[in-house]
Amino acid sequence: MTNTNPVLLFNLSFWRLCLVNLSSTLALELFTITVMVMVFTQTESALQATVAMVIRTLPVVLFGPFAGVMVDRFTRKYILSITDLIRLLMVALTIFLLDDGNITSLTGIYAILLVLSTLEVLHRPARLAIIPSLVTSQQLIKANSFMLVSGQIVMGISYALGGWLLLVVSFGQIASGIIILFTVSILSAFFM
Repeated sequence: MTNTNPVLLFNLSFWRLCLVNLSSTLALELFTITVMVMVFTQTESALQATVAMVIRTLPVVLFGPFAGVMVDRFTRKYILSITDLIRLLMVALTIFLLDDGNITSLTGIYAILLVLSTLEVLHRPARLAIIPSLVTSQQLIKANSFMLVSGQIVMGISYALGGWLLLVVSFGQIASGIIILFTVSILSAFFM
C-alpha cells in the first residue's frame, strides 16, 4: 500500500508558503517598528508615533471584513506576489522620502505605511486560504498551527530586531534588508 499522505516536512510547496509568511511578516513588522521609532526620534512626539501605529492598524478595521471576499475572486498565488511587489516598491520609495536618515515628509511616510498595511489585509487571507490546496486534510490542522504560531513568533522577534537594528545600522540598510525579504517572499510565492 502506498502512502498517499506525504509527511508535511517534505511538502516543498508548503515550505515555500512558510517562507512567504515568515519573510513578508518580518519585512512588514521591521518596517513598522523602524518607522515608529524614526518618527518618535525625529519629532519627539509620542502622538506622531501613535499616529503611525493607528495608521498601521486602521486598514484591518476598515477592509478586513471584505478582504476574504476580494481574495476569493483572484488567484491567491498572484495576490501574494503582487501585493509583496507593491510593498517592495513602497519601501523603496521610502528611501527617497528620507534625507540622510531624516524624514522629509511625515505625511508621505504615513501614506506608505497605510498602503503597506492595506496590502497586508489582502495578503494575510490569501496566505491562509491557500494552505488547504497545498496540504492534505489530515495535515491541515498542523499546517495552520505552524503558520500562525511561526508568524506570531516572527512578529515578536521583529520588534526587538527592528529596535536593535536602528541602533547599529542606517535606515537605508534596514530598508534594503526589507526589500530583500519582500523579494524572497515574491519568489517563494511565484514558485509555489
